[in-house]
Amino acid sequence: MVVPNGARVGAARAFYFKIKLMSERLLKQIKIFLIFISPLLIFLFFSLYKLLSPKPTCFDNIKNQGEVDIDCGGPCPPCEVKKLEPLRISSKRFISYKDGSYDFVFKIFNPNEKYGLEKFSYYFELYDKEGKKIFETPKETSFIYPNETRWLIIQNVKAPEFDDFKPKVEINDYDWKEFEEKFSSRDLIYYEPKIEKLEIGGYRISFNVYNSSIYDFDKIEAIIFLYNKENSLIGLTRTYFQIKSKETQKVESIIDFLPEKPEAIEIFFQVQK
Repeated sequence: MVVPNGARVGAARAFYFKIKLMSERLLKQIKIFLIFISPLLIFLFFSLYKLLSPKPTCFDNIKNQGEVDIDCGGPCPPCEVKKLEPLRISSKRFISYKDGSYDFVFKIFNPNEKYGLEKFSYYFELYDKEGKKIFETPKETSFIYPNETRWLIIQNVKAPEFDDFKPKVEINDYDWKEFEEKFSSRDLIYYEPKIEKLEIGGYRISFNVYNSSIYDFDKIEAIIFLYNKENSLIGLTRTYFQIKSKETQKVESIIDFLPEKPEAIEIFFQVQK
């Protein structure tokens, strides 16, 4: 049976309009679906963005979270902290002993008049002749007041022989704090230092201390450097004492394992918590 061309064209047109009608209906359904689902998609997008995006910090170099300036003020450290000068290392020393141990010391100064550090860490790196790092000491912690000079010490370190060492200081900006300066090493005056050789070995170091300040101190550290007749550093000892305002105190410390008799001493004082 042969289908006339007109019938075939009519069937094709009917099929075309049917498909078009279905497509328009499907498109309309998709649009309606998107209208209803779009708020949920927007909500999910922003929730994911908030979840995956990094949280604001005081180190992201962006002025956010109520900061007065970039990464300062508000929940972050005061903006004045950003302008503070770093600690200055002004001296480093080490002492070697017969048992193969070392004492390491370096002096730092805080040039800032109002701000000090509540806590920071420090350590020493040792290098050989070729400049290769061969050893690193354990970390210790300390603090420093405004305009204070402080000696940082690590003692009794068993380390290989070395030719140079480098002191390292690690500072967290959050530790900067405004202090009322209440101590100066000039407030404590020592006099009549004595060096006595003990029968059982070692030496007793003694001296008198006068507190010229108006403050009482619960814990003062006395750092005592010992020198031979050539003025070379041969030993280090530390002792602690408390002293009241306008009071004089006798302080003693004993040190062993010196290679020779000390002929001179140098004493520094610093507050301890």
